[in-house]
Amino acid sequence: IDPPTLVRAENGLIKLAVADVNDGHLHRFGYQIGGTLVRFLALKTERGSIGTAFDACQICGDYGYVQEGGNIVCLNCAADIHIPTIGQGGGCNPIPLASRVEGEHLVIAVGDLAKGVASFGGSETIEVTDLVCGMKLDVADASEPVTYQGQTYYFCKMPNCAAAFKQHPEKYAR
Repeated sequence: IDPPTLVRAENGLIKLAVADVNDGHLHRFGYQIGGTLVRFLALKTERGSIGTAFDACQICGDYGYVQEGGNIVCLNCAADIHIPTIGQGGGCNPIPLASRVEGEHLVIAVGDLAKGVASFGGSETIEVTDLVCGMKLDVADASEPVTYQGQTYYFCKMPNCAAAFKQHPEKYAR
């Protein structure tokens, strides 16, 4: 499966463009809380609302989910999850995550994400590559992230890398 898209928060809120998750496909995101990468899902349901949930369930844990056709499938037990039930608890459904739409943004409070930390065991890390120097590092060890055109980028702790990216992001961004 694809790794989650790493996101950052401003003033305790994660804001995702509704247009980016409004296509009926499963989108996986990750946010680092302490040493734990908390993964969460967002997708437009058949009812037209955007469902959000942790990429984990109370039965199977943090194995996660993938989309296969019109259903979401648990990667541990292969249970089919009907898309309109995303955001509702029970069975092998992903654990619900509170969110709201404000204008053109899907908003998730970091405090609500923090409620799911225990579901992820604190052992998962995610490797990122500093686009300036090429160094591979754990996202938890990266310097402050930089957002460019809706994508978050991470850099080593050498001050020149983030500064070079900020000065000419179009040179490095993919």
